[in-house]
Amino acid sequence: MYQAALTLRFLGHTVWETIPLLGNAAMRTLRDEEDDLILADRHIAESNERVATLIRLVEREKEAGLDAAECENLVYVMQDVLKTFVEHRQLIIEKIPLLRRQVSRLGDE
Repeated sequence: MYQAALTLRFLGHTVWETIPLLGNAAMRTLRDEEDDLILADRHIAESNERVATLIRLVEREKEAGLDAAECENLVYVMQDVLKTFVEHRQLIIEKIPLLRRQVSRLGDE
């Protein structure tokens, strides 16, 4: 298993905390996928909060007459990351029933 992390900073503020990426495709278990689903749900919830925070920041900058273009670009990037998290979650959801059937077959033997 390996881990990687990501921290994204913008204008001196951390806008994205460390995101662990787990993996060992050779020996994924049902429990691993269920744990990853919990983690994916947390990442999606946190990402939604961060995107909302950035959108509020853009609105405040525009109201103050500031150029919010860079911040708006960051919002688009963060929305793309969020979309990737949702797609990854869907892959996990699709894999869990397959692993459950495998576990069930092993129990039948």
